[in-house]
Amino acid sequence: SPEEPVFVAPYLSLLYFLSDRKNPTAYDNLLSGYLTPDRGEDYLIRSIDKVKYVVYDNTTGPNRLPMPNYYPEIDRYIIKNFTVVDEVGSWLLMKRLQ
Repeated sequence: SPEEPVFVAPYLSLLYFLSDRKNPTAYDNLLSGYLTPDRGEDYLIRSIDKVKYVVYDNTTGPNRLPMPNYYPEIDRYIIKNFTVVDEVGSWLLMKRLQ
């Protein structure tokens, strides 16, 4: 439903607008160095704990560095808790495992 948030990582925040979905985190993009000590990977993982869908590209970021290289805990969380339901290029639409 449109009221449900979706998490998009590491970038492509325009999808929040185009899909009329809210971002459950404080970050529109997750580039290397964006997370702060008080809002690190643990904070972000807690923020997406109830999200049903993730749009994720773990192969490259806008700085050409794959997200697993700079946020490995978030990558592991997504891979462990979501399954791929569709792909567009390197972007994966993932649904939470039940």
